[in-house]
Amino acid sequence: MPKSARAMERRKPRVVVDTNVFVSSLWGGNPQKVVDLWKEGRFLLLISLPVLKEYLAVLARFGLSDQQLKERGCLFLESPFSILVHPSRHFTVIKEDPSDNMFLECAVEGKADHIVSGDAHLLGLGTFRKISIVPPGVFLQSFD
Repeated sequence: MPKSARAMERRKPRVVVDTNVFVSSLWGGNPQKVVDLWKEGRFLLLISLPVLKEYLAVLARFGLSDQQLKERGCLFLESPFSILVHPSRHFTVIKEDPSDNMFLECAVEGKADHIVSGDAHLLGLGTFRKISIVPPGVFLQSFD
């Protein structure tokens, strides 16, 4: 196998995971499988501070204690399979729900391969700047 092919084979996908996937993972199914792949180091999670704040704010609505939220925040930031990015560009692509644009910003800054989401606004784009936007089930097929 040529050297460049081996390097590509070892490169882990860079992925932004929408909040709805992390929240849905609490009930299992494909979202849980996506989270498990991240925890196993099968892909690199790209995260920005606005995305992290949304993750924690939404998880707080499900009754997690301050300690549990702190632990989750540390997991997201300190995992060897997470990369904190600081978006320098801002987009207004999704006008119906402007907060969804933060996932596009994170993905572009982090040179993502995929955004995994269950959000109709994001999924409706299909791709953004050559970044595929797919639901959990489609994303999981790339690991079969």
